[in-house]
Amino acid sequence: MAALREPAERDPQQASQLIDDLTLRLITELPGATGAWERIELRDYGRAHTLLDDPEF
Repeated sequence: MAALREPAERDPQQASQLIDDLTLRLITELPGATGAWERIELRDYGRAHTLLDDPEF
């Protein structure tokens, strides 16, 4: 988190976009890279995406 503090203070919009991009890449690439697709139920995966998009979460 400390690595994001300076960019966030300098340009909050850009820092927010970096976090969104990183989150999306982790969500889309990590399961395949770790072999987790064999252990993930697609319904649960979709539910997790929904929770990430929920502004009250």
